[in-house]
Amino acid sequence: MLFDLQNELNTIPFFDVQLPREIAIAIFRYLNVKDLCTCARVSKSWRALAEDNVLWSVICQSQGYKSEDDVCVQWKSVVRAAVVQRRRVTNNWKERICGLNDHRPDTIGRVCCAVYNQSQVLFCCSSGEAYVWDVQVDWGPVEVQQSSRDSDTPTCCGFSDNWAVVGTSSGNLNVIDTQTRTLVHCLRDLGHVTSAMVTSSNDSIAVLACADTVSPQLDVHSEVVIVKSERGEDWRTFYLEPPRTKVCKLGLLPHLRSSSLVSYDVIYSTQTTLAVQAVGSPSSTATHFLTSEGEMGSSHINTFDHTPQTVACATSSHGYHVQLFDLHTAAHLSTLKGHFQPVTAINIRQSPPNCIVTGSVDKRVCVYDYVRCPQPVMKLSGHSDVIRSVQMNEWKVVSGSADGVVIVWDQRMQSELWRLCERYPVGLCQFDEAFLVIGHICSDPLPTGYHGNLHKRQKGLLRVLDFSIDPRHYTTLLPSICSSTYNEPSASFYNLDLVYPYDFIG
Repeated sequence: MLFDLQNELNTIPFFDVQLPREIAIAIFRYLNVKDLCTCARVSKSWRALAEDNVLWSVICQSQGYKSEDDVCVQWKSVVRAAVVQRRRVTNNWKERICGLNDHRPDTIGRVCCAVYNQSQVLFCCSSGEAYVWDVQVDWGPVEVQQSSRDSDTPTCCGFSDNWAVVGTSSGNLNVIDTQTRTLVHCLRDLGHVTSAMVTSSNDSIAVLACADTVSPQLDVHSEVVIVKSERGEDWRTFYLEPPRTKVCKLGLLPHLRSSSLVSYDVIYSTQTTLAVQAVGSPSSTATHFLTSEGEMGSSHINTFDHTPQTVACATSSHGYHVQLFDLHTAAHLSTLKGHFQPVTAINIRQSPPNCIVTGSVDKRVCVYDYVRCPQPVMKLSGHSDVIRSVQMNEWKVVSGSADGVVIVWDQRMQSELWRLCERYPVGLCQFDEAFLVIGHICSDPLPTGYHGNLHKRQKGLLRVLDFSIDPRHYTTLLPSICSSTYNEPSASFYNLDLVYPYDFIG
C-alpha cells in the first residue's frame, strides 16, 4: 500500500503514458496561470502537479510578482493576491475610484516642463527649481536643483532611473544625480536647448540634447549633442551633423548598429526629413535617412515615435498619414490613414504589440492594428480642441487635449468612461497600471518685465490619480458628514457633496 502511494506521487499519468514527476513539471512550465488552473481540475495527480510551488515561483518571477517573505512562501497565493489586486485596479479605473493628489509650485515661478518615468515625476519651474516626485510615497516633491539667480529658465527636462537632465534657455545642460541631489556635469553655451533626454544602463549614462542657434541671416539651426559617461569615467561629448535646419524632435536608439563607437544611435526629425545617425561616425556615411524626396515628396513631418524595431512618423504629404518604417532595414512597412487634419500625437512605444494610437488637430483619437489593416480599428470623438497626448493598453485609451481635458476611453465599448477638466493645456499625460499622471502646463506668456509672484491659477498643476486603493476602505478617507447608508449604484457617489446625507433629510 505504501509502495503504491509512493509510485503515485513520483509518476504522473499522461493519457496512456506514466511520466516521472520531474518530466511532468518540465512540461507544465510552459503553461500560463489559466492553463494551470484548468489542468488542476483533471485529476488528483494533475492537481498536485499543477499546484507545485516550483511552477508558481517561475510564474512569479516571469510576471514580476514579489513577496515580503521569500522563505517558505506559497507562490500560488502570491499570484492569487496579485491577480485580485490587478482586477481591483481595473475596476477602480472604470469607476474612477482613486486617491487624488494635486501639487502646485510654492515658488514664484510656474511649471514649465515635466516628464514621468517609473512612478517618478520630474518637473521644473520657470524660476529654475527642479523637483522629483515619487508618486508611490506619501511625502511630496523633493528639490534636486535650486533656483538660479540669473534669467536661466528651464525649457526641457529628461529623467531615467536616478539621473535627471535639465536644459535651459541660456544654453546650459545640467546632469543631476537625484539620489545625492548633486550636479554631476554641466555643459554650457549650447544655445536655446529645446529638447533633452537621458538613458542609463548598468554603469553607463547617455544624455541627448538639441539646441537652437540663430545665424546672422536669421535662420534657425539646430545642434545635436550627446554626452556619455561609462563606469564613472570622465564625460565625453559628441556632436552630430544633421542637415543645416531646425531639428524638431530627438530619440535614442540603443545598439542599432554594431559599428557605432558608443552604445546609442540618434534618431531625429526636421520639417522634411527623418534620419538615424550613428554617434561617432562621419555624417556622410553614418546618417541613414528613412524618408527621402523620392518616397515622401515635399512632405512635412509633424512628429514621430519609435520602438527599438519600428518608427512611426506623421506626415502631411498628399494627405495626413502616419508612415511606418523598419529601423534596421529602412523598409517602408505601411501607410496609416484615417485623419483629415495634421496628426499631433503618436504613441507606439507604450502600445500593445502591433498597435498604435494617434491624436490629431481634427480632435479625434484613432487606434490602429497596423499588421491587419491601414485603416483605424476604432475612432474616438469627444474632444473639443487639439489632442496633445495619447496612450493605450489592452483595454483602455487615455488622451489629453489643449483645452485641459483628459478623457479615459473603453476600447471594448468604444465610448468614454470619464473625463477630467482643468484650466490649462495638457503637457503631460501618462499612466501605468495603478497611476495616472497629468501635467497642466501654462503656455501663456508673462507680461514683459514681470518678476512678481504669480497667482496659483497661473502656476500650472501636477495631478496624480492613484487607482490602487481598496474601495472597501474608501469611506475611511472621507469626513463623517459624507457617510450615508443610502443605497445607490456603485461608482456614483453623488451623496459625497451633500451638506447633509440622505438619512437626515425629511
